[in-house]
This record gives sequence, structure tokens and C-alpha cells, in this order.
Amino acid sequence: MRRKKFSTQLTTTLIVFLIFVFVIGFGFLLGYRFIVQQTEKFEAYDAALLMISNDQAGTSDEETSPEKVLSGTDYQLHVIDPDSPNAIMIYVELGDKPSDIAKQLEEKGVIANPTLFVLLSKINGFDDSYLSGTHFVSKDMSYDEIMYTLSRNPVTVSITFTEGMTYNDVKETLTDHGVQYNADRLDVLVDHPELFSEYDCVKNIPLTEDRQYALQGYLFPDTYFYDLNTDEKTILRRFLQNTDDRLLDEHYERAEAIGMTLDEVITLASIIQMESAIPLDMYKVSRVFHNRLEYGDKLQSCATVNYLRRQQGKEPIFIVSEEDMEMDSPYNTYLYEGLPPGPICSPGLEAIHAALYPDIDSPNLYYFVSKGDGENYFSSSYEEHERAVEEYLVPLQENNDDETLDETINEEDEEGEDFNEE
Repeated sequence: MRRKKFSTQLTTTLIVFLIFVFVIGFGFLLGYRFIVQQTEKFEAYDAALLMISNDQAGTSDEETSPEKVLSGTDYQLHVIDPDSPNAIMIYVELGDKPSDIAKQLEEKGVIANPTLFVLLSKINGFDDSYLSGTHFVSKDMSYDEIMYTLSRNPVTVSITFTEGMTYNDVKETLTDHGVQYNADRLDVLVDHPELFSEYDCVKNIPLTEDRQYALQGYLFPDTYFYDLNTDEKTILRRFLQNTDDRLLDEHYERAEAIGMTLDEVITLASIIQMESAIPLDMYKVSRVFHNRLEYGDKLQSCATVNYLRRQQGKEPIFIVSEEDMEMDSPYNTYLYEGLPPGPICSPGLEAIHAALYPDIDSPNLYYFVSKGDGENYFSSSYEEHERAVEEYLVPLQENNDDETLDETINEEDEEGEDFNEE
């Protein structure tokens, strides 16, 4: 009897064990299959995003497309980029918890159940994977796709700032590329270089009442990658770090050797940058200005006048008028001696180098005039300069006057036609 009972217990235990093994094995297989499916799904998702990226860069394979990549899978994937018509911007701040992200997703109508999102985030192992920055999702995406998207590198935009850009040009370029920033806050930070004292280049900027935009000239022209929701301090720090890296000890030493501060060098370089785009010309322009500074004469730079015109909402002009030259501003180098209170734009390294090392082959240059083809004609005497004005500037002025007259006549004709039609 006991033997029979023991045999029954053994059989029961064995059955329970087999059931347990089956359940564990079945669960393992389900889990393994889920992991494989998720891996395949997200690999296809990555491939589709890569196709979009290559397509935007103009390097895509004509025989391959995101649609073809997706159609080769067993999943319905939703690939979203900033240009997608149903794209919704999500900004994950540093330190955001899954619950914070879920709340934002709910507020923007992406998900309906934030509690479920938080639970699935933990189950799927995404809790510590979300990366701060800007991401784009849509209401059509599954919770898995949203989580995976938020764990990828955030969306950045490549922005090129060219030599000669003013601070206002920089702001306009940031806006044109979709960067979400507070312009008023950026204005305040630009006028407080002491907030960026970790950068050597801005430590000795003179903060005078006449100076406009204290950090103008120090926003180094280059290509930068910005998150679309980059904060204002990060925007400026990215510029200033680059400027600090570009300005070497030899630049500071050379400035001291020629009796100039770094700020004076950057200010002069900004004028040189706007007066010529030809490297060889830059050094001659620099020689003219250095000579004028040495003798205490006015720089008489058209670039500074055009800087003031742009501030008044006017277009820069090739030949400045008497009225322009009489604008009462310390930035008007036709009216005031010496350098203006600060840089008028962001100079490149060539212009900075020219400011530090003016031309030595023609040490007596004192005048220059535009030839109208991008180059300048340089003179050492006033008589030679007058002849250059007659040869180059007067014809340019006459052409300019003729074009202005033609535009006026055309406008009057159009007004007359409109009147007759009425």
C-alpha cells in the first residue's frame, strides 16, 4: 500500500515538474521570440531612418527606399522625421523620469494612457535609456516605437555661420533653421561676457556704453550642430569654445607686440572682413588702417557705415552717400577717429591674421578704392587716390545713378499704368 502511494506521489511530482519545465520553456521561447521580433523591428526601423537621412543628404541608393525597407518586414512601422506632416516635437530634459515623459506625451495627444507607458517602459527596459534633447514622434506610433525613438540620439540641425555675419544675422540664421530659443534672453547674455569667464577670449572685453552687443565678433564663423531646443547659454558657449580654440597664444602675443588688445584686433579684423573677401587684399587693407591709426586719422571705412545702415533697416550700398557719412554714431569711422567701440561682425581667421600682420611689402599705403570686381586699388598718396577714384569709383557711381534713375522711371511708368487702368 505504501509502495503504491509513493509511486502515485512520484508520478504526480514528475507531472508537476514536467508541467513546470514546459511552462518555463514555453515562456522562454515566447520571451526569446519577443526579443528577436523587437530586434528585427528596430533594426528595420534604424534602416528606414538611415535611408531617410541619406535621402536628405543626397546620398541615397535609388534602388533602396524607406518604404522598401519597411515593406520587407512583418511589422507596420511609423518612421517620423522633422519634416513628416504628422510629426510632434517632444523635448526630453536632462533628468526627466519616464513619468515626466509620459505626461508630456499625454499633454501633446501622443498617448492616451501614461500609466501604461510607464509600466511598459520598465518592462521593456527603457527606463534608463531615454536621451535628453529633441525627438519627433506621432500619434500613430506604438508605445514601443515611441520608447525606442526617445532612446535614440536627439535630432540636431547643422547650421553654417559665415564670415562677416553680425549678431543679428546669427539670430536670424538660428530662427531660419528652426532652433527654439528666446531672443530676448540671448540678447541679455550677449551683453554680459562676464557670465562666460571660463573662456579666455572674452575676459578683457571693455563694456562701454557705446558698445553694441558685447560678444559680437566673438561668435566664430563655422558649422555647428544644435539641438532644436538648445538653451541660450549653450548656443553662446558653443561659439565661444570654438573661438577660444582658434585663438592661440601666438595671437595674444602678437597683439601685445604691436600694442593692441585682443578686442582691438578682433574689432579691426571685423572691418577688414567686410572691406575685402580676397585674402591678399586683406593684408593691404590692414596696412592702410594701421597707418591711419598710427597717424591719428579717421579710418573712413564704408563697412562701418553700411553696418549702421543695416541697423536702420536699410540695405548696404556699394557707394556710401554724404548723408550716410554724417550719421552720428561712434561706429561711423568717417565721423570719429580710431576704431569703433567694438566689432561690427564675426571675422574669420584670415581677417584676424591680417589685422595682426599688415602687409610689409607696401608700408606706405594710405588709401584704397573698390575696383568693382571684388578687388581694391591701393594708393600711397592722395593724388594717386584721386586718380583711382576717377578711374574706378566715378564710373561705378554713374552706373549706380543710372540704375536708380531707371528704377524710378519704371516705378513711375507702373504707377501711371495702374492709374490709367483705374
